[in-house]
Amino acid sequence: MRFASKKHTTLLTGAILFITSISVFGEELKPGFIIDKSNLSSLDDATFEGTPVKDMIPEKTQWLITDHNLRIKLAASKPMPVVKKPLELAKKYDNENTVSLNENGHLINWTAGMPFPNVDLTAPDAASKLMWNFYVAGDASSFDFLNLEKFAFVFIDGKSGIEREQIWALQYYKMWGRTWSDEPIIGDSKLLNRKLLFATYPDDVRGVGTFINEYVDERPDEAWAYIRSFRRIRRISGNSWSEPIPGTDLLQEDDIGFQTKPSNYASWKLLGKKKILLPIHPDMELFTWKPDAGSQKNEYPAMDLSAAPYWHPNPDFVVWQPRETYVIEGVPPSYHPYGRRIIYMDAATHTIPMGEIYDKRNEYWKGSMHPVMVYADPAMDLNLAFPSLGVIADYKRMHATNYVTGKPDNKMMNTPGINGNHINVEVLRKGEPVRPQ
Repeated sequence: MRFASKKHTTLLTGAILFITSISVFGEELKPGFIIDKSNLSSLDDATFEGTPVKDMIPEKTQWLITDHNLRIKLAASKPMPVVKKPLELAKKYDNENTVSLNENGHLINWTAGMPFPNVDLTAPDAASKLMWNFYVAGDASSFDFLNLEKFAFVFIDGKSGIEREQIWALQYYKMWGRTWSDEPIIGDSKLLNRKLLFATYPDDVRGVGTFINEYVDERPDEAWAYIRSFRRIRRISGNSWSEPIPGTDLLQEDDIGFQTKPSNYASWKLLGKKKILLPIHPDMELFTWKPDAGSQKNEYPAMDLSAAPYWHPNPDFVVWQPRETYVIEGVPPSYHPYGRRIIYMDAATHTIPMGEIYDKRNEYWKGSMHPVMVYADPAMDLNLAFPSLGVIADYKRMHATNYVTGKPDNKMMNTPGINGNHINVEVLRKGEPVRPQ
């Protein structure tokens, strides 16, 4: 009997291991599989739910995995609830035949509901229309009053971890395009939104923030800020949407993926529609902040504190699934600090779970993630997609500001006992969120 030589045995063993690795990573991945820097390079032939895995991970997201420890936990696809009311109102007001954009990209003849219920994706203005759908009628924007009376900004150093925490309030009252009210418009001033965003803790920053009146027409925003060192409220530029939220890595517009009128940008372009892995799933827990839970790990369960840079979503909390996605490029005006941004908009919910921000030299600057959960209000028979975790990471400074949302004392959306007049500039001076009257 002839026996294989040691050399041939070694080669045969290596070949078997190589073939085995191909069969593992060339197969269909299962829900629960975690994509990380140790296995991404081996997934060239892998699929998930029949689609090649790497085709569903944008280039910069792959870079975050290989160079910055992002971990993506796969979850079986499950439909997100989609709020029907915006489409019902679009039909009621015949938006498909009456609403349009003017030459400057502003909404014309819009009353309420989804402005553009059927967007022609081949049209030059398709991206602008999709952005308006997101901004005034997407799931995360279909409230009449958003009442985040207590959320936390968490400041994170990419090498050492959490630095500090501040508690803020966001109170955002719609005056035009109201979804859940009998009257879609309040008053005749063409106000679109009244927004309060300000710090409540610690005391040395209490009241720091802005109050903004935003108009449905082409008028610039009216904005005020509380200058704590002088204990005065001061009128500021109507372009404050493009300025930083004090002390954070966010501009005013960076909240929940994009938060200013799309017409404030110079141009929008639809780069395509494709299936992408996004952090959006109905089985994720809504509240991402557990104040007084003891350790940082327990207080911030949605943040991956196990390894640098400490700001990514925690795969034990946040899962990713394949979603049909609009890939949109936005270019801001020349005075803006950003050069361009890429938006990954979930096609069904019109939310923005992920984005990329580039500087004026077209170099990658910031990563934006806003995992989307489900907000449920049984009394209204309402289930809508909403991001209660946000990550804005500056990869030049290696610093990030995350926002996390805790369970509120009052209803988070459409809170009774608060009206538009209660949302005003004097709230900044008090440094306390408006409570039901």
